[in-house]
Amino acid sequence: MSNRFKKIAVLMGGPSAEREVSLRSGAAVANGLREAGYDVVEVDVKGRKLRLPKDVDAAFIALHGEFGEDGQIQALLEQRGVPYTGSGPDASKNSFDKVISKRIFVENNIPTPKYEVLRKGGKRTLALPVVVKPAAQGSSIGVHRVFAERSGRLP
Repeated sequence: MSNRFKKIAVLMGGPSAEREVSLRSGAAVANGLREAGYDVVEVDVKGRKLRLPKDVDAAFIALHGEFGEDGQIQALLEQRGVPYTGSGPDASKNSFDKVISKRIFVENNIPTPKYEVLRKGGKRTLALPVVVKPAAQGSSIGVHRVFAERSGRLP
């Protein structure tokens, strides 16, 4: 087998609320890459710094949520000249931030459900029920379905 990249770092863990999920998916990716004949090193990212072995040819990003999907790790890898899986820093940031994503959809006439951005203490204008999600959080972290108001405000 002739693999372009000989040694792959699988980046997993990370500082987000999705750390445990990332560790599991990273382990599965590492096993799959090994079965495909790659030399794999599993890198448990514990904070916002990245330490890679010097002989790594590429990185497989298995980080979820903040620091993994928001363009930060992608920017670090690009600064170091390390090829990686997935989208670049700007595309990652734009897709991770729901407010930016919605703006891009609207500007490009891509159908999207009605939405509004609320700040703490803000009043909604959309009719209930609504789904509330943090602007920059991965997966379903922080998602709430709201059927009735409490104290006149959303949670």
